Amino acid sequence: MEDVTVLIKLKTGEQLVVPEDLLISNSPVFKRLFVDLKFDEHVIDDFSPDSVRHFLTLLENGSLGDIEDTMFKEIHKLGSAFEVDWLRESCRDWLRDKMKSASSKEDKLYLFEECCFIKDKLKDEVLVNDLVEVFTHKDNSPLLRHYLSDMSKLEESQIDVLLQLGGGHVQLFLDIILHNLRGQNTLGPKLKYVLDNMNLAACCEINEGLYLEVIDTIAELSDVSAADLRIVNKLITNTVKLVSTRKEEKKERATLMYESQKQRELLRSCKTVTDITSAVTKNLVTSMFVVIELLLWVFLKYTPTSEEQQIFIANLAKVCSNERLQKVSPQYLHTIISALKYSNLEQSEILVTLLTEMKHHDKLCTNNENVIIKRHKKIMVTEGREWKHLYKFQHPLSASCTQSDSKCGFILRYKTQEDNATLKLCIDKEDYTESGIHFHDVISTQDMHWLAMEDVTVLIKLKTGEKLAVSKDLLISNSPVFKRLFVDLKFDEHVIDDFSPDSVRYFLTLLENGSLGDIEDNMFKEIHKLGSAFEVDWLRESCREWLRDKMKSASSKEDKLYLFEECCFIKDKLKDEVLVNDLVEVFTHKDNSPLLRHYLSDMSKLEESQIDVLLQLGGGHVQLFLDIILHNLRGQNTLGPKLKYVLDNMNLAACCEINEGLYLEVIDTIAELSDVSAADLRIVYKLITNTVKLVSTRKEEKKERATLMYESQKQRELLRSCKTVTDITSAVTKNLVTSMFVVIELLLWVFLKYTPTSEEQQIFIANLAKVCSNERLQKVSPQYLHTIISALKYSNLEQSEILVTLLTEMKHHDKLCTNNENVIIKRHKKIMVTEGREWKHLYKFQHPLSASCTQSDSKCGFILRYKTQEDNATLKLCIDKEDYTESGIHFHDVISTQDMHWYPTHTGTCEGKQITVVGCKWWWKDWLPQITDWEFTGRYIAYNVCNYLVGKRK
Repeated sequence: MEDVTVLIKLKTGEQLVVPEDLLISNSPVFKRLFVDLKFDEHVIDDFSPDSVRHFLTLLENGSLGDIEDTMFKEIHKLGSAFEVDWLRESCRDWLRDKMKSASSKEDKLYLFEECCFIKDKLKDEVLVNDLVEVFTHKDNSPLLRHYLSDMSKLEESQIDVLLQLGGGHVQLFLDIILHNLRGQNTLGPKLKYVLDNMNLAACCEINEGLYLEVIDTIAELSDVSAADLRIVNKLITNTVKLVSTRKEEKKERATLMYESQKQRELLRSCKTVTDITSAVTKNLVTSMFVVIELLLWVFLKYTPTSEEQQIFIANLAKVCSNERLQKVSPQYLHTIISALKYSNLEQSEILVTLLTEMKHHDKLCTNNENVIIKRHKKIMVTEGREWKHLYKFQHPLSASCTQSDSKCGFILRYKTQEDNATLKLCIDKEDYTESGIHFHDVISTQDMHWLAMEDVTVLIKLKTGEKLAVSKDLLISNSPVFKRLFVDLKFDEHVIDDFSPDSVRYFLTLLENGSLGDIEDNMFKEIHKLGSAFEVDWLRESCREWLRDKMKSASSKEDKLYLFEECCFIKDKLKDEVLVNDLVEVFTHKDNSPLLRHYLSDMSKLEESQIDVLLQLGGGHVQLFLDIILHNLRGQNTLGPKLKYVLDNMNLAACCEINEGLYLEVIDTIAELSDVSAADLRIVYKLITNTVKLVSTRKEEKKERATLMYESQKQRELLRSCKTVTDITSAVTKNLVTSMFVVIELLLWVFLKYTPTSEEQQIFIANLAKVCSNERLQKVSPQYLHTIISALKYSNLEQSEILVTLLTEMKHHDKLCTNNENVIIKRHKKIMVTEGREWKHLYKFQHPLSASCTQSDSKCGFILRYKTQEDNATLKLCIDKEDYTESGIHFHDVISTQDMHWYPTHTGTCEGKQITVVGCKWWWKDWLPQITDWEFTGRYIAYNVCNYLVGKRK
């Protein structure tokens, strides 16, 4: 068919030829223009040309895809203006997804601005309500401080949203009000609006001192009007009355939560929606949750007219306005509405429409007034008759609780007697003994609604044949494996027979508790395996954290043996090397000789993967390893496979340099083995030959020992020459860069002006890995990268996320990053030689080749001399004895600057948190310009000792 086209004119005058069918099939507005009114052109001059072009492309594609933040507002406005329903809803979903993933202050500011714009300009409150619902569970204090620090710039509608996002942050709001009052003479209109819409009674109850300070500060304003003072006095009077009323209510605290007889009577009395309204008016119902349950009951036998429904909603709204009725949560209604869509009853559609209207009614439904508390534990008191339900919950009035031996919360006691059942709040101390929960007397059942969801169960069969009935929801909400089994494949049972019954029961208990807690050592392996097998991410990560904590505190040989076994098991059986790497990183700073002797005393029992880890843990313990090898050779006639593996993976050149006598004894002992094969001897002699060559090469390198550590002119030239990651690779290849630490600094420089593609990044990493494999490049330490990555997460630069991803990949690349090859040395002392021009930096450090030093009048170490001349600065290693006179340090000529990287550390404050940075000043000044309170905290040397570690560099 011939495609009829129309013209869309842009604000620049440009005309776009667009298929008429494309426009009218997507938009009723375009249909009115081009079909009903028979126009053949239309001017869209209140949007940017780029956004109109992108809008038309989206209509052609039929989907939103992933759009830039900067383009969203215009696209959503165009979708709304031309009533393109699918595009408008896609924009909403896009924004909702951003809400769920938002963590940084910048993300939250963007979302707040967009949602408020949509609410104010497009008269659509749905997204603001979604924002409040999602953000209720996030830390909104940075966002609140950002906007409320100057209230005069805000619209009243924005203040309304911020008050909802404020949650229970009473102290924060009072602090912000005091901040806005400082330096003022009058009470501004926006501050009056905030005070008029704040819950001052809560402020007075939660922090009376700060509340009174605000009132006193207002009273002392020099030019405050009499009218404003009357308004404030009225607010104070109302607050005092309300606080007094609440105190009286607390004296008569409700403890009865539920009684089945009364519930049945209530249900029997409600036959119409008018009956429900009557029950609310008589105070028989104090919660909208109960109203919803009654509606579900009433609609079974009676369907109210449209007029009755509207009167019903209006009456409920009046009651809720008087704060007498607990509002319902939208998620609760959403769950019921979603389920009712599957009902076959005729009236279900009408009920869904009514509930949907109630869900969007701000007097009946709330995003942030209810805290949903999942039951922590259920304890049977009397079989079949009585149970305790334990809940962890910190009430706003008990926010300052410091009791650490148990959690704030409450217990409800459910008891059945004949044809009645009751649920009561436990208020006696005895009920809380050994429960792990303590009670504050601010808790009252009149503020609660108990949600009992029907719990579908499935069977878990143990290896003993025993069957456990377990909540299906519990399993599928924690594990995608269980979800596939019980939802996708619709199984109703599953056999777990490759784990002990005790460990499976404990695993299920942990899923119910939602936290690992402190487990026994002998239970860890099974629990971690179960968490991994069923892909329970939070449990797997909790197990890792538990093991990491044990690493940090491990001191005894037994602890170290346990950790070594567990980490090697996880590496070999679960194919996860993360914990082994953590073990090496932590144990590098511990004495591992007992652990090494224990395992290496009989190498034949070890796996090769275990030997790899032991070689890493060996650090610079050359003599220990040579002794152990001699121990393994004694009484042997042949060279066993595990001993050959050790020799092949040891840094024999370091052994020869550090203890030549012991190294030669090992070689001689092997040569004298009575049944050693010719093939084995050839392998050993090849190792010896390679060792001799390497030692010879190192000796030549030491003769030309590098003493120049740094030269500012060359550093500037290097920075200017690096504009892309390819330039960095080129600098490495030309030997202008010999350290991954410098590569990281160059990356920070390059990314400021140029963001490489994903393909360029992968080629860059691959090329660096090749160079590092040839031992030409000093690897970077993971803690150094971790510090930079953590700081970059606070950067406002768009490319920071891409750089963080790249640095994270490099951190986990064993050819680029090392746990044990660098010794981090903090500067011991700084001595000024010439004021403003020259300083000495003293470092204490015992090089592996000077391990046998016996000089006791001073410490092994080195001095670096920093000197400035005009526009250049140099840092050189001091090698003359005179430089070390009376310094408390003596020098060994094995030290070389080619093995060092010199860097400072600074700290600053961002969003109330202390941020640490490492490296040259220019990068964090450019990437984090919002931080202005930087303080110098130390200067360090990363000294590369890979040539002197017992394990060969991989």
